[in-house]
Amino acid sequence: MSNFAGAFLQLPLRPIEVKLLTLALDPAARGNEIVTSATKLIDCLRTRGISAAEVFRASKLSTPSTDNGELARAGAMRMPFGKYKHKPLRDVPLSYLRWARDNCKNMSASLRDAISVILKGD
Repeated sequence: MSNFAGAFLQLPLRPIEVKLLTLALDPAARGNEIVTSATKLIDCLRTRGISAAEVFRASKLSTPSTDNGELARAGAMRMPFGKYKHKPLRDVPLSYLRWARDNCKNMSASLRDAISVILKGD
């Protein structure tokens, strides 16, 4: 299985998304079957708010144009508050990081920078 396909193994997929992914990657699928299933899968993921950054993170691929060392350091920083308190940022859902970035005006500059690094491709 490709690294890109492996990314989906870490994401919470709905049954229809599993079927679409299976069809898109099926060696017996041809032409329109591949394109249609892949397009519908992407539509499902977009509707749910799953970003390319989440797919890259789930597959342990680097987000394009992000320095791996910088991303690793940012991901190791721990969330100092809220529902994910004490969790490494790499284990915090991107939707929560987006919320924190947009709504928490008095967070430390280092935390804001780390969240920005993680969300860079988002």
